[in-house]
Amino acid sequence: MAEPVTMLRTLESVKKTIEAQTTAEGTLTSIDKTFLGPAHNPAKYPIIAVVPVEESPQDIWNDRLNSIRRIRIEAFSHKNDSKASMRSSMGLIEQVKNLFVAKAPAWLIPDPTTGVDMMFDTNMVDIEPNSVPSPYRNGFITSAAIDLYCFSRDELHPDVKGTSFAQLVETDSKTLVDTIRRIYKTYDIGIEDQLSSVKSFKSFTLPPAPVYPVLFVGIEAEQRSHKYVGRDEVIRSITIYVLNKLLKREDALAQNLKIIDLCRRIFFANRDLEGRASHFDYRGIVYGQLTLNNQLLYGSSLNLDIQSIEALPVEV
Repeated sequence: MAEPVTMLRTLESVKKTIEAQTTAEGTLTSIDKTFLGPAHNPAKYPIIAVVPVEESPQDIWNDRLNSIRRIRIEAFSHKNDSKASMRSSMGLIEQVKNLFVAKAPAWLIPDPTTGVDMMFDTNMVDIEPNSVPSPYRNGFITSAAIDLYCFSRDELHPDVKGTSFAQLVETDSKTLVDTIRRIYKTYDIGIEDQLSSVKSFKSFTLPPAPVYPVLFVGIEAEQRSHKYVGRDEVIRSITIYVLNKLLKREDALAQNLKIIDLCRRIFFANRDLEGRASHFDYRGIVYGQLTLNNQLLYGSSLNLDIQSIEALPVEV
């Protein structure tokens, strides 16, 4: 089986494509470093960062998921003069853009190891020619950025085994969230130990000092309609968060992306949630940094709408 396409593989391939142009024969010879994830100081400029933004489903057809992954490529320059810095970062992002134009070898983002194209299309969706200059060490830092939509066609849950229930089970909010958390917890040990790197599995509220990486299942909203005698149809917006401390930044980001992609595959392998889900809508994954309890974290959120049936209370 071919290795599944993931956000991490996509970012790593884009990063290596850019790094190949930083050699003496390339078009980006001035670049000192290419970051996987957000750039940070101290750094020797100019630098480039390849950052995940979000991924969303285009459609699901014949057990295949057409995914759209949005990535952002940022070029940073530091010069004594703000205008020179702006011109430099703009020139760098133009060179990056030229690597990913139609008919270029990198357009379909080939895997750096196998050379196999991972995408069936890539679109430029946004270009920021320049940021406001920021003072830094007797000069100015500016950035320019380009956003790409990367289209791939993936199996729903490669390398992940799950269960399916034939009978629909009535459920309430607490039971649904607890069931999702418990399903993920089963992949922590035993044969299916894909989530063994997760240190804590939580739901509803995070403790003041959680042990990271943490997988957290939360409920954001609930909509209900009275469709059946004595029962409501309920749609609950569920979010699965994966949070990592930003200690070794690139390692933390890679671990976070691996875990959240496994969460996506594990959900699809168990998508009826032991009979408690009559229907679902997968709304995608959002990536970013956040601060919690004065700690800088990297966080990803897997967003789902789960439809269930809930029995109404009966007066005795």
